[in-house]
Amino acid sequence: MKYTVGKEKQYFLDNDSNRVMLQLEGLFDFPEKACEVISSRHAIRQFWCSTQNIEYFHIVVPNKETVLKHYLPDNIAFEKHGPRPIVKYLNFTKSHKINTFYRSELLEEKNLLDKYYYRTDSHWTTKGAVQYLRCFLELYLPTLFDTASTLEYETRRLQFAGDLGCHLGDSEEIEDIFLSQDNFKILFEGKLTNEGHVWHTCSKVKTSGGKAIILHDSFTHSLFSTISTLFSETLFIHSPDLDLSLIRKFGPDVIIFIQAERFLPRYISNELYVEPWLRDLALKKNPQDRTAEYFAKLESLSSKDAQ
Repeated sequence: MKYTVGKEKQYFLDNDSNRVMLQLEGLFDFPEKACEVISSRHAIRQFWCSTQNIEYFHIVVPNKETVLKHYLPDNIAFEKHGPRPIVKYLNFTKSHKINTFYRSELLEEKNLLDKYYYRTDSHWTTKGAVQYLRCFLELYLPTLFDTASTLEYETRRLQFAGDLGCHLGDSEEIEDIFLSQDNFKILFEGKLTNEGHVWHTCSKVKTSGGKAIILHDSFTHSLFSTISTLFSETLFIHSPDLDLSLIRKFGPDVIIFIQAERFLPRYISNELYVEPWLRDLALKKNPQDRTAEYFAKLESLSSKDAQ
């Protein structure tokens, strides 16, 4: 993992496989054709969902490097050569009615207690994740926003060595939040790490959230407990791609794709065949994994069983 050190020892991703700094400086090759392809695939998802009376949303999580741009190394010129890919994409989709939520200003740290991103890590804190999710819910799913506002969190101080700082043996003490109560149960958790990891959960509390499929990357780990509480039943899949037949099989009320800003330029697919994909991943990563078999017999819980 390539990294760089900014002001006040903030650690940032450098030009890794996602070319984060090139994106920030406006040097990343992201033409209008790329915007067209990506937005059309989101449009297909929205259309398929609408035929099943399902809502589809795309949440883009701001890069740490975007929000904390004032801490970047002096040699990095933010958007000096043009707009970032996310800016180009949002401008392109203004008239396309794609439900994309991106608000980097919501995570600007106004005081020392905010800490929406780790100093030594490329990810956001749970405090930052919950703040962003609540703002999304208030705009798009207000009844769930009301429920989310009643959830109680406790604050804990912890010593943390992030995915970037660990390269230099650096750690930090940070104050973060955790749900006060165990409000959900895990029905299934796969043995695959990162891509292909699946959680299937149900809430223990009364909620109007219905059922949800959450497509995601590692940024959603901080929201696992909160989302699992808000929806009566949730299927988390660590993948940007969607098996359209899964919509009919699982019968969700909502599909949310949560994606880090740096991954936006990657083309998404709606042609995933989830069971063979999971079997192939198991052969490569962990032959003990049985996620594909779980999907083969997956049936949605009834509302009564989910409570």
